[in-house]
Amino acid sequence: MPRSLLVVLLALTPLILPPAALARAAPVGIPVTGGADRESAPVLKPGAYLDTMPPGPDVKRHYAFDLPAGATAYAGMRIGATAPAGARAVIGAGLVLWPAGGSSPCDSHDLISELPTGGSAFVVGQTQITEGSGPCAAAGRFVIEVSNKGDQVRRSAAPLELNLVIEPPVTDVAALPAPADGVPAGEPRVEAGEPVGVAGSGSYGDGPVLADGRYTDTMTPGEEAYFRVPLNYGQRLSYRIEVPALSEADRKALGDARLNVSSSILSPENPRVLGGVRDYAWKAALGDRPQSYTGTSVPVAYRNRESGEDYIRDTTLPGYYKVWVRLFTDRGSADVEVPVTLTVDVQGEPAGVPTYRDVMGYGPPDRQQGLTLTPGAGLEPPVPPATAGSAPSAAPVTTAAAAGTTGSGGPLPLLLALSTAALALVTAFAIWMVRRTGRSGGRPDGQVPDQP
Repeated sequence: MPRSLLVVLLALTPLILPPAALARAAPVGIPVTGGADRESAPVLKPGAYLDTMPPGPDVKRHYAFDLPAGATAYAGMRIGATAPAGARAVIGAGLVLWPAGGSSPCDSHDLISELPTGGSAFVVGQTQITEGSGPCAAAGRFVIEVSNKGDQVRRSAAPLELNLVIEPPVTDVAALPAPADGVPAGEPRVEAGEPVGVAGSGSYGDGPVLADGRYTDTMTPGEEAYFRVPLNYGQRLSYRIEVPALSEADRKALGDARLNVSSSILSPENPRVLGGVRDYAWKAALGDRPQSYTGTSVPVAYRNRESGEDYIRDTTLPGYYKVWVRLFTDRGSADVEVPVTLTVDVQGEPAGVPTYRDVMGYGPPDRQQGLTLTPGAGLEPPVPPATAGSAPSAAPVTTAAAAGTTGSGGPLPLLLALSTAALALVTAFAIWMVRRTGRSGGRPDGQVPDQP
């Protein structure tokens, strides 16, 4: 899913990666190693984690967490791979949520991304569960299972990014604002002026944090970018994306291929929350005319979860919302660079902050993401786990509680990620030097499916 979450394919021919794309590859998170089965799953606290997903149809990774009474857990995952131009790329994954000792899953998703002409493929999924609802209604321990499915491209390990938020129970639901009833109207209220240069990230978790203003980035086909914008309860994100007409030289370089742009707003746990457009994302073909689009999220509200509309129901948590931009062709590859201008405006004042019964001591959702958006949030003090309805610890248990710790495999995921990135860097730099002396094209920039 990211613009360039890179995996070096250990194939006979080297993977060709533009240096700009390589610079944007930055998977982030607390290193952790998922268990091979549910019994050996490391127990995670809320946070962002980084693991490695080996290739192979029978590979599974498991991660556990404890859900207290009345709480809601949100988990999102991403796996990425890259293939050379002209090489069909397929990457798939399974995402299942299990009760620790149960035989039937609480939630299950089969996920797949396909690139007929190569490029970057990312498979994305999310799941959530609230104690007291659904097929797994009881509080206790749950296990996230990630597996490979339908994967025809990866021959080496891929970075697996996992984020977990455990929203504490809320004690004043009836007093909170009602859910949104539709897409609010309005344009970004930002003064015109020269945009500030910024480099979007290829990783979901470390995009540059944008304040109200205008920004510009340069993208190439096959890339996607993430930009983070913090939203509190009561606030919404309004943004505008502008792409100029392609030059005659760029149109000639594209030949009969069509260059497309796609953009959306993503919630902290992955889903698109841009209302008013098909599939909650804006898409346009680029050519001899400029393209622009203005979109907005609904205000963040706890009770948005009561809505029947996905884009409203998923705008529930405060935290980092992402402006996501992707550039891709429908065939072949082309050596073109496209400037993209973003105007960002956070609208509304903080309002409707719930009172949490912080039974686990994790704090409100924004603090679990490293933010302090709700300093005035009501927090009833934590209570001992024995009275909070959480399940007893299972053995063996390894808790990844702080940066630099792992579940059961020590620093292996981090070392593997670093060695992969180093190999990609050497390969890309050598190719870049050759292209500096004689530009002859040839990039792995094929069609990219409209995910996340």
